[in-house]
Amino acid sequence: MPQLPALEAKRRIQQVFRRLIGVFARENPLILFFDDLQWVDEATFNAITDFLTLPEVTHLMLIGAHRADAVGLKYLLVRKLQAAQSGAKVHEIVLAPLARNELQNVIADSLHREPDDVGPLAEVVETRTAGNPRRAIQFLFTLIEEALLTFDYVEGKWSWQSGHL
Repeated sequence: MPQLPALEAKRRIQQVFRRLIGVFARENPLILFFDDLQWVDEATFNAITDFLTLPEVTHLMLIGAHRADAVGLKYLLVRKLQAAQSGAKVHEIVLAPLARNELQNVIADSLHREPDDVGPLAEVVETRTAGNPRRAIQFLFTLIEEALLTFDYVEGKWSWQSGHL
């Protein structure tokens, strides 16, 4: 392809992405998931909102995840969609912290143990992470890295010492 000035090259790339999304989301459903939107750059954000306003795209669902403290992002998205006067529907789903019994069930399932077996571990995880699912996962990985949560190959199960957590 011939070299183009920056603005024209940008438009060409946008057109290619529009056509690509249009091909896949014209008759069959297409779902795109974007994680960590609090770190998205302006060009990517503009492309995402552009996808929602394409008239030829009738079967597209965009799912975006961001940290709860990224309130400016939500405002920017709603403002851009209103400016484009798109028919896009925006739904917000807020994930609350997990309660101890929910953490206990998730940990038990992850470690292939009974929920009652992991009660003390779930208590520590809840105390250290305030029930935040992402932090809970990170905390469990940290316990594994520090050999405080280990897999016992003889017993065939995960083990820990609550007093050392």
